[in-house]
Amino acid sequence: MSATRIGEALRTTAALLVVALLVVALASPVRHALGQPVLKKLKFGIGSLVVNLTYPWAMMPVALGYWRQAGYDADVFAAQGSVQGIQQLYAGNLDFLEANSAPIVQAVASKKVPLRTVMVNTVIDWSLVVPDESPIRDVQDFKGKTIGVSTLGTGGVALLNSFLVGHGLKPDADFSLVAVGVGPSALEALRSNHVQGLMFWGSAVTGFEVAGVKLRYFFDPAWRRYPDFSMVTLQSTIEREPQMVEAIVRGAAMGSLFAATNPDCVRRIQWAKFPDTKPSGADEAKLAAADLRRLEGQLEGMKQALQMGGGKLWGNVTAQDFARTEQLLLDTQVIANRAASPAEYLVGIQDFFEKVNTFDHEAVVRQAKECKLP
Repeated sequence: MSATRIGEALRTTAALLVVALLVVALASPVRHALGQPVLKKLKFGIGSLVVNLTYPWAMMPVALGYWRQAGYDADVFAAQGSVQGIQQLYAGNLDFLEANSAPIVQAVASKKVPLRTVMVNTVIDWSLVVPDESPIRDVQDFKGKTIGVSTLGTGGVALLNSFLVGHGLKPDADFSLVAVGVGPSALEALRSNHVQGLMFWGSAVTGFEVAGVKLRYFFDPAWRRYPDFSMVTLQSTIEREPQMVEAIVRGAAMGSLFAATNPDCVRRIQWAKFPDTKPSGADEAKLAAADLRRLEGQLEGMKQALQMGGGKLWGNVTAQDFARTEQLLLDTQVIANRAASPAEYLVGIQDFFEKVNTFDHEAVVRQAKECKLP
């Protein structure tokens, strides 16, 4: 073989070797100079004004490193409300969002937003509440009254409208809504009669009672069998990064199991890892008891959601579960039309909920019982 041909052969071999090395590199996790994996950053919005220990499926995966172990660095923050959060998700400013089911149905059925639910975390545990001494004794007594909600973009607005419309009242004409924030500001609005009722989710209502207010509840008992606070993402995200979607939901399922196993450990970890979410204004024992009651109120809705999904798979939900929510909103004229198919509300990955629940449950339970602060 001539020197020229030998040179060409060597150059060809070298080029093939470079290509092979590139293929191997691209197939391997990206690593920085110290050899550690580079975590993919993502943004996770909670459709609420505040983030605290009542969202263990979002906070515990961060605190316990579940998402980091899977290769993801998640920034979890308040997205103000479900409606605002959906707008931010659609605009590309969020990767995942926790939102109420009514705005999800409205977005998919009425606005054709390609939202997909990847995990249901609670049933509808909202209630319209008034002080126990209030003269309001029946739903019709809310005629002419003002009702407080956290924000006008909260998922409770559509639910409240459907509830009152179902009892013969007309939005804007027969009752009015006003944003009162959360926690003390909302309770003060009720105590001062600035509003005559409050429409809030379960753990928030528990917080009002922890503050010493005895309340009377109004709600549809059927709500406790409907999906509500849910993790959603865009269909394009699922198509582009299905492994990421599975990893995030799996970590959230692990966080849910951890919380159900040892609620007080969640409280201790939350305070240690996210000190700005620790309440103040009383001695630590009282604060701990109050926060624990708030979390237990949320856990009740989480456990009901688990049972709604069959009792074994965290986050599990069917298209028909959302179809029932859709029908509720249709019947009360909150929406005017259905989605093309109930399947449009859900992630389309086959056996998705079985896949995201494939983790070492015994190890998570053991970790929760040992409760070693990270």
